[in-house]
Amino acid sequence: MRTIKIIAFCIVAMFFLNGLSAQEEKPVIDCNYEMPAFSDNSALMIDARTVSDKFGNGSKVAGFNVKIVNYSKYKSIQFEVFVHSPLTQKWESLGNETLLGFDADANFGKKFTDLGMYRYFAVVTKDASKYDFKVEKGMAKIEISVYTKGADMAQQPLPFHDAPNAYVFTSKKLPRGASENIRMINNSSQQTLNIGVFGWDKKNYEWVKIASLSAQPGQKKPTVFEADNKKIHFSKYDYLSIVAHDGKKYDYIFREDHSDWSIDASDHLGN
Repeated sequence: MRTIKIIAFCIVAMFFLNGLSAQEEKPVIDCNYEMPAFSDNSALMIDARTVSDKFGNGSKVAGFNVKIVNYSKYKSIQFEVFVHSPLTQKWESLGNETLLGFDADANFGKKFTDLGMYRYFAVVTKDASKYDFKVEKGMAKIEISVYTKGADMAQQPLPFHDAPNAYVFTSKKLPRGASENIRMINNSSQQTLNIGVFGWDKKNYEWVKIASLSAQPGQKKPTVFEADNKKIHFSKYDYLSIVAHDGKKYDYIFREDHSDWSIDASDHLGN
């Protein structure tokens, strides 16, 4: 009798485990087919298998998504991302997002399980001809960087300043130890050189004026702007720019002087 009970228990357990296995079994995702046609001819079409993987096998990581970053000069760009499902054989939307300005980003498809196993993606935006795209595969994502048409995508992305010959740079170029005021020395051929210094407000996606400086060649003392307003102090910004009021291009050398940021301006050499 005891033997019969043991056999019956084993049979029930076997059926139970087989049921769990059937529940956990996932559909086979086969992406070995040509890229299907898409309704928008201007869309950016992506075959994930042809995108270089910076980290190696990143598409297999859970939580895979598509990330778009705006490095262009344009604001409020709308994007919609689609993925072609090998299960439904249809293009399915991963969502809509608006990138408000420079360095804004958005992630698509976080809620879609096994997205990293899918192969074909389409990115739709209005006036796509205004942009160039760099597509890379990183850890658990396909990252799409958006640039202004014709931009050098090998260079450090910088926010656009519409002033003629504006010099835009990252805060990493500020001299070490410069934390107080801004100084300016005019080594150019201009009798009086007037410049404005701006910081990039990354919350509002706009340039904020930090200081105005004016200097003449041969001054015994440099022009000093005392940075009293700590809210717009140059040390608060990741990106800065210098704009000459005459619209000309100048060369600038930065150095630390008594804990101040000293700007040595001279005539531009070269193109």
